[in-house]
Amino acid sequence: MAKVRHGQLHLTLNVPDNDLLLDWANTADKLLAGHITFFDTGRRTARETVSFTAGQCVSYQENFTAGDDGEGAYVCQLIIATAEKLELTPSEPAGAFVAPAAREHAAPVLATTVASGPLAENVSVLAKATNLPANPMQPARMELWMGYLERRGVQFHIGTPEAELKLFDNQAEGMYSAGGGTKTIYLYDPPGTATFFEEAFHALQHLRKHPAIKVLESGQEVDAWEYDAKQALLKHSEKLGLSYEEYVETENQLQQVIDNEYGNYNF
Repeated sequence: MAKVRHGQLHLTLNVPDNDLLLDWANTADKLLAGHITFFDTGRRTARETVSFTAGQCVSYQENFTAGDDGEGAYVCQLIIATAEKLELTPSEPAGAFVAPAAREHAAPVLATTVASGPLAENVSVLAKATNLPANPMQPARMELWMGYLERRGVQFHIGTPEAELKLFDNQAEGMYSAGGGTKTIYLYDPPGTATFFEEAFHALQHLRKHPAIKVLESGQEVDAWEYDAKQALLKHSEKLGLSYEEYVETENQLQQVIDNEYGNYNF
């Protein structure tokens, strides 16, 4: 039997491989219709479906949550608000979701399936002749992450003379530095996607007091910050938007970390 609720729907989800939710959140007046099905552990049984005909995404945050052995998860928290009703029905929908009848300002249907193609399809086609990175960080997502870290005391120097000098001196594309009560990420403008997320991960590692040394199954000790950050980039590469070249480069850098040939920063 269906139940009706009014107000807001708070969700924590894996970040999708496309930018549908991010784009929705950045368009405050955009109304979408859709349904969300909740499953039990293992996705064996659909427990309940929440449907709405005109919802707004009033809050959206992304976060990298550390997990066991540094695996972690790339999740988002969003809030959907509606002036109409949230209809709760047992199990999954009986059929495909039907949008409301056509009307002026009718809400488009929110797709619930995400098609993911081969990683190679993400290869950037930006001209190499420019000074831009081959896969620059998406401005909306960068602003979202910068806001999240700035609220936790992390400063950003992007394309400033100080940033360019520090990066040039260290022959780096990006750098996280902490000391004297300050926490700062230095980047070129615009930063590459992999570079931005790696430095953001280092900032999160510092905030969460991530261990400095990691012992691999072989008994070898490696730099835990570099190892776990690069593992996270590879694991979540499609959701983060890494290009094929960035993926391969990160794999190479991870091997350098394992071989103790990758440069380390001093904090």
